[in-house]
Amino acid sequence: MKKLKFAAIFSLWICLFTICLIYTWSHNPDLVPVPPQDFSIWLANLFNVENGEQLADIELLFMAVNSFIVALISSVTVVYIFKKSTDKKV
Repeated sequence: MKKLKFAAIFSLWICLFTICLIYTWSHNPDLVPVPPQDFSIWLANLFNVENGEQLADIELLFMAVNSFIVALISSVTVVYIFKKSTDKKV
């Protein structure tokens, strides 16, 4: 039961952290580096973008995926460090 509770809380944390990162990134686009133009063109061609609205949707998807990756990596790192620091024997 303890593991299930941790998994549920961790999943909720990842979702909220991802949403906060997306919100911050969308309101302050200068905080993160711009992807290379070749990658942007490749991504637009991959999804057959025809207008600006579709391009904005792809941009939101790109922000969501990157925010999720950052949230997951940073949260797993913090949990790992916390567990290692509490498991030390004196």
